[in-house]
Amino acid sequence: MPLTNDRSRGATSDSRLWAMTLAWCLTCILPLHLARAADKPVTRVEFRNPAQKTLRHWPVAVSIPVPRELVSGAPRFHLVQNGGQAVPTRVQVLAGGNDRLPQWVRLHGQVDLAPGSTTRLNVHRGPDDVASAGRVTGAVEIRELRDRVEVQNGTLHFVLRRQSELWIDSLSWDKHKSGAVSLRGEARVDGLSVGASPKESIKVLDSGPVRGLIEIQGRYGKSPLRYRLRIESFANQPAIRVQHTFEVHADTNVVRLAHLGVEVRLPKMHKPRAAYRLEGAPNPIESPIPLTVAQHDNASYAIGSNRRPGQLAGWFDVHDGKFGITLWARWFWQQYPQAVRMQGQTLRYDFYGGTERPALAGTGAAKTHEFVLALRSTGAAPGVEELSQLPLLGQVDPQWLLETGALRAAKIVQTQAGREFLRRLSDAWPRVQRSYETEEWDDRQEVQCPQGNQPDPLEVRRRGFYGMWNWGDWNYPKYHDTTKGCDAWGNLEYDLTQVLALAYWLTGNARFYDPLVAAGQHFMDVDIIHYQPTYPQWVGMNHPKNPLHWSFELGGPDLGHTWTEGLLSLYLLSGDDRALAAARGIGEFLLRRVRAPLKGNPRQFGWPQTALVALYELTNDARYLEGAKKYAELGMERHQPDKVQDWKLGILAEGLTDTHRHTADEKIWEWLKHYAHRVASLSTTTDVRLWPAVAYVASLQRDKELAGRAKAVVDRLDFGGWAKPFTIAGRVGFAILSNLGTLADAPLAPAPGAVSTPRDTSAPHNL
Repeated sequence: MPLTNDRSRGATSDSRLWAMTLAWCLTCILPLHLARAADKPVTRVEFRNPAQKTLRHWPVAVSIPVPRELVSGAPRFHLVQNGGQAVPTRVQVLAGGNDRLPQWVRLHGQVDLAPGSTTRLNVHRGPDDVASAGRVTGAVEIRELRDRVEVQNGTLHFVLRRQSELWIDSLSWDKHKSGAVSLRGEARVDGLSVGASPKESIKVLDSGPVRGLIEIQGRYGKSPLRYRLRIESFANQPAIRVQHTFEVHADTNVVRLAHLGVEVRLPKMHKPRAAYRLEGAPNPIESPIPLTVAQHDNASYAIGSNRRPGQLAGWFDVHDGKFGITLWARWFWQQYPQAVRMQGQTLRYDFYGGTERPALAGTGAAKTHEFVLALRSTGAAPGVEELSQLPLLGQVDPQWLLETGALRAAKIVQTQAGREFLRRLSDAWPRVQRSYETEEWDDRQEVQCPQGNQPDPLEVRRRGFYGMWNWGDWNYPKYHDTTKGCDAWGNLEYDLTQVLALAYWLTGNARFYDPLVAAGQHFMDVDIIHYQPTYPQWVGMNHPKNPLHWSFELGGPDLGHTWTEGLLSLYLLSGDDRALAAARGIGEFLLRRVRAPLKGNPRQFGWPQTALVALYELTNDARYLEGAKKYAELGMERHQPDKVQDWKLGILAEGLTDTHRHTADEKIWEWLKHYAHRVASLSTTTDVRLWPAVAYVASLQRDKELAGRAKAVVDRLDFGGWAKPFTIAGRVGFAILSNLGTLADAPLAPAPGAVSTPRDTSAPHNL
């Protein structure tokens, strides 16, 4: 189920894609008279302000597809308010496109947003004679000097020295350095306390003027932990957004992580006080300093040594009436254990801490934590509703996704069958989320479950899919489930990220967005192999379902468990190029692997095709399509199309449809036709995973009877009550309906046999 429409064919060189991806247009600042009424908008986007206050000069961002015929040379687009006033806009190219594939661009803007409002902006094409960036209020300016990088944005000024151990050497309210703070990383690994070593590199990824983005890399002393820190600054905003990612590059299978965090050095303050927020509480809670607050698990937190039920909102503040600093950490309680310590002239945020039990960290695993730091002189501290919206993300009309052919699944919004499917999927997701809250599992830090009935000293019974390594993923039903080892994690099998991304794009329901980001970030961090000293050829590939997520004790990568579509959708929705890099890493592994002798069940030739074609469609890199063709050839050689009692053949068939869409290969087409009519002839119960390829054949043959049979499968999809059957049903429904297009509303034909959605929680290992 790759991203693009059927018309997305053709290729350009890989170098052209990266040149376009790295190329940033000049800021498009249009004089008012250039935003003419006759200048017809390309499309419209909308931004919803969740804060009950006006957000001034606020950063906004949205990704949109644009047909190639609207692009000549460097893409020039800008946002315009309904009254015709041009919005300062920065254009970032996400995917290059070709004569059949639309180009994806990301628009970064600066706009005023009324309290609790929805602001609709038009997207216009910009003229060649774009104005200068002078109309950006508090424009971001970055100076790259021999020994340091300096950033200022109208309110903040900060310095990163190249050889310094500090991440940020000076972060101040203005260039006069009043109220300067500094940041440094610290960790305790395998009993050794270490600080961040001097920076190994500083890269400017966006030089302004609407936003600035800088990446620094290094390691924690002589420990096996490496870090990547991204610091984002926005025009005229007194806050920075920070994403900290650590990777484990150990020569042993695991290390023990007792502490990891950032120390923020504060200026001298007069009788400072602290404040923190609880989830659901209307007001912050004030407290004298020193103060330590910790989230031990998803159900309890502690103030000092006093433990109580509840959840911290990740919002903390230190102030003295003349200077204040606010920290907001995304998903604070969900990614327990975390802690914040406010004392004297330091504020310490522990990404992992507040507990005596070290975390097991597997070699090759990674994890990202995000936080925002906001400075002020006087006045009230900014709230969660503001700090969590840096930037505020916009939404695109699903009709535009359909018209541009950017999203093949967008076809379903034009049919009654598709709209009904989206309604059912939206109704099912809250049920799945409830299983995230209630399912129990053993956090015993072992691959196998205990044997016998004796008391187990390692047992740590947990409720809910939370914790640093787990947030965004799901676990198999039943306590001490033995699907694979003990209480294995699904590692987003069947690509839950993609199902949620498609649901978000096509419904606009914000309920899907945070879970898809959490799932996608988990997959690209925790489930990807970032380092492997024994099998370096595995680097880039993802783990299949696994106890502890990243264990190698029960085997390595599996070609039957790999997905790139959700990562690519996360890249397009968020602009986070780390997701694109993770998807490319999987693709490169698949290209290496196909050159070696291959054996395997049908899905081990099917999923690689789907993964590679999705990469080809977004990047235009012909190597990925050639790799998919090779997997198709090998899969058809090893597996005949008539053995449809095996649901895994449906995965191969779906992969073949992805490859055929771009090659029109006759051998693939003959295989698919034979397969489709063999599935349709069955009089016994069939697995729903057999039917996406049948819908593809029905569509190309304009076979209404076969289309009606495939559509009937969608009508009987069972989304279940946990993540795996939900994801399977979601994938199958999107695939069948997008393949059928308008045929989905054809009259139904009676089916000779029933269909089943895998959902038996007593035997999940059969899925």
